[in-house]
Amino acid sequence: MMKRTMRLTAFFLALLLSGMMVLTACEQNPPKEEKSSSETSNYEADVERALPVLDEKFVSQTPETDDFLLVEEKTARAMIVISDQKEEKAEKAAWDLQYHISEMTGVVLPLISESEMTAEGNYILVGMTEKTKALGVGPFEEYPGEEKLVIKRKENYLILCGNDSGNYTGTQFAVNRFLEEAGCGWFAADPLWQVIPSCESLGVDEVDLEQSPRFSSRRLNRLDANLVSRWYLGGQVNHIGHGVPGLIPVSVYYEEHPEWFALVDGSRDPGRFTYWQYCYTNEELAKEVAGRIISIFDARPMQTNYSIAANDGWEENWCECERCVAAGSDTDELLIFANNVAKIVGEKYPDRQISILAYHTTFFPPVKEKALPNVEVMFCLETSLMLPLDEGHLIPTGFNSITHNTYTQSWKDSVSDYITNSELQHKAIWGWYCLSGTRAGWDMAPWVQGNVTTRNLELFEAYGVDDVFYDAHGDEGVLRWPLWYPTAVGMWDDSRDAETLLYDACQKLYGAAAEDMFLYYRCLADAAEHCKSTFTMTWVAPYLFEVYHPYEDVISRHIDAAWAKADQLSEEQRERVKNQRMYWGVTRMGM
Repeated sequence: MMKRTMRLTAFFLALLLSGMMVLTACEQNPPKEEKSSSETSNYEADVERALPVLDEKFVSQTPETDDFLLVEEKTARAMIVISDQKEEKAEKAAWDLQYHISEMTGVVLPLISESEMTAEGNYILVGMTEKTKALGVGPFEEYPGEEKLVIKRKENYLILCGNDSGNYTGTQFAVNRFLEEAGCGWFAADPLWQVIPSCESLGVDEVDLEQSPRFSSRRLNRLDANLVSRWYLGGQVNHIGHGVPGLIPVSVYYEEHPEWFALVDGSRDPGRFTYWQYCYTNEELAKEVAGRIISIFDARPMQTNYSIAANDGWEENWCECERCVAAGSDTDELLIFANNVAKIVGEKYPDRQISILAYHTTFFPPVKEKALPNVEVMFCLETSLMLPLDEGHLIPTGFNSITHNTYTQSWKDSVSDYITNSELQHKAIWGWYCLSGTRAGWDMAPWVQGNVTTRNLELFEAYGVDDVFYDAHGDEGVLRWPLWYPTAVGMWDDSRDAETLLYDACQKLYGAAAEDMFLYYRCLADAAEHCKSTFTMTWVAPYLFEVYHPYEDVISRHIDAAWAKADQLSEEQRERVKNQRMYWGVTRMGM
């Protein structure tokens, strides 16, 4: 009770302090309106639809007689095998497999080298071995070729392997998927949210699974390193962000090359501004940047791109010289810069991309400039945080105080026009899952997207996106896992939608309360999807009451139903439900 009181006190203190803060350029809030009678009604639609259907697991804790046996009644029936070459990634994955099977069953499976195998017995081949290749699996393409995991049962062998070339960790991903099928799960860095079941036997049914990711690079920023691996994140090594100031710092270049900086009100002095820009049509600037990037690629052979996105800031301080003005728009000006850099870099590294952001003043499609084949554009989710992208909701017209842009079409249509107008070949996505700079209350309030996550990823695929990056705060994992986990796994696996992933996670985390907790999360997602607030953009969320008040009673009913089953739950399951119920209680008080 004392801990709960302390949490509530901290919440209200944060709420008070937030209200006292001066509004920043990222957020200028309109006056909070009173709730209308329609807003205060319970919203029942869409909450009675069917539960997801989970596929039968290929790993069983009650194996049949024809299953591949790993452990039978606390007796080892298989050995783990790694290559005689002792490849580091595969060996680490094998230890991970051995540890978790031991934690589940109390049995330590022997770990041997391939040369120690005999003709008899069951063998789990972890990583690329000679026997694995003889059974028709591998070898895989060298990085940055196709990323892949393989799980296959053949004869008296179970194969768990993947592409481990370069930055890839396919064998670990294969082990992850196997352990998930056995009942394990990792949903936050806190050990309370990591599940290892107990059993006396473990066996494998027929399985022939081969997976490659939907996107070549998959990132959630500042996430716990163990979760990065468990959630199939990683892939190709990419650089993102506002890269030019780091390459061309004012302190080093301005005195000798003032012409490389933007001409604003007759002066090129960037020291007048918090955010300055460059003269992006200057070819000598492009030549210097290209040389710096080539040196970076020389030193980092796994890096597949470099971002030269414009300096942060909004529509101000862009160059007013004759060449830049003639470009036609800030987007065209930046594309000219990207093309000039890409042309030089491409002579030595034709397979690597020069990346820019479609963000704030460069969000809009170009007027006339085409993108070279080795130019990438990372499209920021400069639109509502809540609404599904595929519905093409019009971004509220008029000047937007968050982005300083005036919008005339939806995010979906704007991206489509950008791709068409520029003949763009390489696309990436920058999204915000951090809710930074938002109104008070969201730091302890849940946010779930449900199948909006899946739909957004499907739209990214339709655009031919290669890389997806979500900006997130790693210290919010216990609160945000129902948002982050389905997105992360969904970036790898297109066979399960977000609701299915959430339902499976609830089965592992909550025992007898699994269905109630899933319905709680699904109602949270419904509330977010149907929130039509006109003041939500990028990382700035609507008010809590706008999102949750119409669903408040329905959401509460499900989380209360889960808690009502507390006496049917293990100590860990009760603590998890209690934790999530605490967040919802704080949210209701903050509305």
